[in-house]
Amino acid sequence: MIAYLIVVFLFFLLSLIKENRVFFFFSFLLVYLFLCYGYMCGSDWRIYEEEYYAHFKMRLVEPGYMMLSNFFADLGVGFWPFHIIFKSFSFFSYYYIFRNRVSGQGLAFVWMLFLCSFGFYLFIDCPFRNLIAMGIAILAFKFLEQQKYILYYGFVILVCSFHLSGSILLVLPIMNFKKMSNKTLYLIYFTFLFLLLVHVDKLVLKAILAPFPYIYDRIFFYEDTSMFQGSVLSVGLVLRLICLFFMLQYRNWIHRHYDSSGFVFNMCYAYLLFSLLSYSIPITFRMPFFLAPFYLLMMFFILQRFSFLNKCVFKVFYLLVAFLITIKTITERPYYVPYTNIIPYAIEGTELDYDYRSNYNFKHSPYK
Repeated sequence: MIAYLIVVFLFFLLSLIKENRVFFFFSFLLVYLFLCYGYMCGSDWRIYEEEYYAHFKMRLVEPGYMMLSNFFADLGVGFWPFHIIFKSFSFFSYYYIFRNRVSGQGLAFVWMLFLCSFGFYLFIDCPFRNLIAMGIAILAFKFLEQQKYILYYGFVILVCSFHLSGSILLVLPIMNFKKMSNKTLYLIYFTFLFLLLVHVDKLVLKAILAPFPYIYDRIFFYEDTSMFQGSVLSVGLVLRLICLFFMLQYRNWIHRHYDSSGFVFNMCYAYLLFSLLSYSIPITFRMPFFLAPFYLLMMFFILQRFSFLNKCVFKVFYLLVAFLITIKTITERPYYVPYTNIIPYAIEGTELDYDYRSNYNFKHSPYK
């Protein structure tokens, strides 16, 4: 576990010091190697490796990954180089969207929040198709911001061909919150929260899907799965309410000081709404991940409005939050510890058989 906490703490330290290009470069190189070259840790790689070499025989939904996987397999590329190439693609997509809007201390602070909240899950546990879809979505956001909707929807179709959770992107062009008043935005959010607390969403959805048992079972499959059991009322809700309050409180200041802040504001508010839904209907839990970068960027914009002392308090508070989230993430499942990296095995020329790798964390992890 200590390796994960060290990475989080490293970015906390970087958020306190003046940017040194060499130090920052090697820090991001370290986290890149840590996230993208994980080996026996993680869960989904097992089925992806098996299907990579067996070739997908039939996939009526999400065919994009099927074609990509089969194409690289036909070229004779091994599964792990293929795996690393597209994890790297998604890593640099995230680096691009953050680096394009913040730098120095701000970039480090955003990455600290990203790693604990989303990064370790996406890159270490690694829902692979979902991760690639998110990397593509980051490219799509550029066209959405420029209002080039034909190109945007072209990328959205590609995203959905990798993971259907990307369907959340279809509605974003019609969600325009930046012109609404603060009172209206508070009203929308808390009305939605109330409806979810009394389970109106589930009652409506179950009534609609009752004639379609297959779809009904798929939608509510995760309700009895402990990993996804949760409540709308949670620690995460408190953190998002903090974001909601300050982004509305300081929206004019943020708008004056940051270019394209209106787009970030709009996407962040959409994230806050969809996050509520993901707690109520667990199958949607990955949908808000597509919008998570804007939530993290908004937290940095808010931070910049504070005085020096309050900035320090804010950063320490979120460091503690980052530690708690990281510890909770890692100790809930066996897939993170022990952490292993493919680079030492590649240097030694050591090849481990599939069964050994597949069972490694189940045998050695203290978190079962």
